[in-house]
Amino acid sequence: MMVKMQLGGLFGDPTLANVKVDGTFGGFGVKMADEDVMFAVLVPVADFDKFVSGNANIGKPDDKGVYPITQGQGQTEASAMFVRAGSYIAITAPDMGEALVGLMAKKSSNLAGILDVPTLTTATKEPLWAYLNVKQVNTAFGEDIQNGFKEMSEGMAGTGMMNATSAKAVEMMMQMVHSAMEQSDWLSLSLRPSKDFLTASLKIQAVAGSDMAGFLTAAPAGRLPVELIEDGAMMSAAAKFNRDAWAKANNWMIDLLAAMGDESLKADVVKLKALVNKSTASMGDTGGFTAKITGSGSSFTGTMVFDVKDEAAFRQVMKDSAELAQTGIFKRLYNSFGMKADFTLKPEAAEYAGVKIDQARLTMEGMGDEQADKMIKAMYGDGFDYRFAVIKGKCLATFGDNSETGIKAMIDEAKAGKAKTIGSEAKAAMALLPGAEKMDFVATYNYVRALAVAGPAMLAVMPGTAAPKINVETKSNLVFAGTTGKGAAMVDIVVPKAHVLEIKTALEQMMQQMQLGQGNQPQTN
Repeated sequence: MMVKMQLGGLFGDPTLANVKVDGTFGGFGVKMADEDVMFAVLVPVADFDKFVSGNANIGKPDDKGVYPITQGQGQTEASAMFVRAGSYIAITAPDMGEALVGLMAKKSSNLAGILDVPTLTTATKEPLWAYLNVKQVNTAFGEDIQNGFKEMSEGMAGTGMMNATSAKAVEMMMQMVHSAMEQSDWLSLSLRPSKDFLTASLKIQAVAGSDMAGFLTAAPAGRLPVELIEDGAMMSAAAKFNRDAWAKANNWMIDLLAAMGDESLKADVVKLKALVNKSTASMGDTGGFTAKITGSGSSFTGTMVFDVKDEAAFRQVMKDSAELAQTGIFKRLYNSFGMKADFTLKPEAAEYAGVKIDQARLTMEGMGDEQADKMIKAMYGDGFDYRFAVIKGKCLATFGDNSETGIKAMIDEAKAGKAKTIGSEAKAAMALLPGAEKMDFVATYNYVRALAVAGPAMLAVMPGTAAPKINVETKSNLVFAGTTGKGAAMVDIVVPKAHVLEIKTALEQMMQQMQLGQGNQPQTN
C-alpha cells in the first residue's frame, strides 16, 4: 500500500491506471566510471503512451528519450527521470538520465546467462528476489568500507566507548568481513511471506579457487541426526560434516586470527593447524549440540554429541591439546584479539561406569573494559566447565552449569542403548521447511529464551536496577537449514509469526519492568 501511494504521488495519478500493479517490479545499482553509483527502479506499464499522457507529473522527453518527473503541472524542476525499457519504465535520479540511456544502449550479458539453474528458478518464482555482485562491490567500494570501519572503531576508542583490546576485537571482525568479501563472487536473497511465517533463502557463491570455495563442499550422504535438536533450548542444531572442508575452514579462521597478532604467533599457528587436522581426521560425519539458559552460574548449560571414527586418534588429540594448553598457546591466541581468556584440559581426569571422562575449562577474565567485563562476568561467570567421554563411537560432551552430573546422565543413556526420539520443537521446525531432513544442517534459535541473559547483564552495568523477569510461554523457534557444495552455501531461514509475537510480548514486559525500576530509583539533584 505504501509503495502504491508513493508511486501515485510521484506520477501524479493516485489510481496508477496505466501501471501493472500486479506485475513484476525490479531495481538495480551500477557503479559508473566516476565515483557515482546509478540506481534505477523498473516499473511495468500497460500502455506506455497512455501512461505518459495520463500522469500529470510527467514532462516532455528530451532528444534522447529521457522523460522528467516533476512535482506537478507548471513545475520545471525534475525530481526523477525515466526512459522506456520495453514494457517497463526505468526510473533514476534527476542527474542520471543520460547515464541510464547510455547504460541501456550497451550490450552485456544478463543474469539469466550467469546464474545456475536452481538460483534462476528461485529468481523467477519467488515474490521478492535480490542479487548482489560482491566481487564488483568489493572492487569498487572495498577500500572505502574498510576505511569506514577503521574510522568508526578509532572514533569510538577516542571517545572512550571502546578500549584498546575492544578495538582490536572489532578490527578482527573487520578483517573477517574483508576476507569474506574478497572471496565471495555473488550472493542472492529471496523472501517468501505467508500467513503464518516468512521464509528467507540466502545463497553465497565463493570465488572459484579461493579458500572459501575450498571448504564450501558437499557433506557426505547419510541421515541428519535431527533427534539431537532438543526441546526447551535457546539454540540447538544437528549437522553432517565434510571433515576435509571442516579442517580447511578452521585453518582459514586460525590464519585470520593469527594475522591480528605479532610474529610470535607463527609457531603457534603451525601447531594449532596440525592439531585441527588430527582432530577432524578422528571425527565421524554427524553431530549436534544444544545450549540452554539456566539463569545462574555461567547462565548457560549445554550438550554436544558427535561421531568418532577413530577413538585412539581422538584420545591422542585430547592429550596433545592438553600439552599445548600447558604451553599457554590458547591464552596467547585469545590475547591476540583482545580477549583475556585461557583454555585448560585434563585428559582422563575421572571415570564413571567404566568410561573415562576428560575435563576442560575455559576461563574468561574479560576484555579490559570495566563495563564490558561486568557483562561478561554476569553472562558467563568465570568461564565454562566441560566434560568429554567417548562411548560406542560417539563423543558425549557437556558444558556450563552441571557439566559433571550432565555427562554422567549422558553416559547412562548411552549405555542403556535407548534410541532418542525427535522432540516436538524439532518436529515443528522440520514441518516449516519441507525437505530439511535432506540438508546438511538444521538449527533452531529461541530469541525469547536468549533474552533471559539480559537481566544479569543489566544488573552488572546498572547497579540497583531490578533485573527484568520474562514470563512468556514460548514453543516456537527461528529455524535455519542449509547445505554447502560446489563452492556455495545455501541457507533457509524461517521466521514464524508466533515467535515474532512472543518476542514482542517479551520485549514489552522488559520495557515495562525497566520503566518501573527506574521510577523507583532515588532521585538525586
